[in-house]
Amino acid sequence: MRFSSLLVLAAVFEELSFLLQQTNHLVPQTISGRPLWQGKLSHCPFWILQGGPGVVNSAQALTAAIETLHPQLVIQIGCGGGFKKSRIEIGDIAIATEEHDVQTGIESEHERYPLHPLPFPLIQQPNQENLITHYPFNQSLISQCFSIITQNSPASNVLKGPFITVSTITARDHTADTLFNYYQAIIESMEGSSAAHVCMHYGIPFIEIRSASNFVGKRTRSDWNIPLASENVSKAAIKIIKNVLVS
Repeated sequence: MRFSSLLVLAAVFEELSFLLQQTNHLVPQTISGRPLWQGKLSHCPFWILQGGPGVVNSAQALTAAIETLHPQLVIQIGCGGGFKKSRIEIGDIAIATEEHDVQTGIESEHERYPLHPLPFPLIQQPNQENLITHYPFNQSLISQCFSIITQNSPASNVLKGPFITVSTITARDHTADTLFNYYQAIIESMEGSSAAHVCMHYGIPFIEIRSASNFVGKRTRSDWNIPLASENVSKAAIKIIKNVLVS
């Protein structure tokens, strides 16, 4: 698949800093109060948006950008917590095959997670699956991007599989195990499902790529490596941009 216009979205500046350094002809702008840059890679223009952390910031920023810029593809990048049981390591890259909003639903009588699904869909579109908290992605596009990333990958390992989105960061190993056992997730983040939701609402293809900056569960800050994860995920995004964007 090839696209003539593309938007890269991340929550915070640190997740975008390496990409910005590698992008040519940067023109800083703002859109709806959010930092926006237009630049070029391989002579092809694209946009870079700093949306802010969390589902509300992500949804507001992306909605404003889509309404104004009308991109054909959205790529969300950033750091995330890696689930140890998925065998991801710090600095490894993962691409989402689907997203799960694990904190929207009906509380279970026995465990905090998983929640029971809502009795109504959050997205209803003609001739399409009614979506509640599960967002499936275009598997052909995901496979194409996975193949692009794995060629001379900047990280030691590249994985693909489910991601989950939380608003309460997981800080207990027991909770991490519960979430992994149910969702088989690779990465936990705070924005993925909201960006997926907005893109599905507008009918825009969506890719989410993250690098593990830490492990999900008990927080041991000395083991974190945000700079490495931010650089690796930007390198992966650059490879995709150069291969799917056409002028």
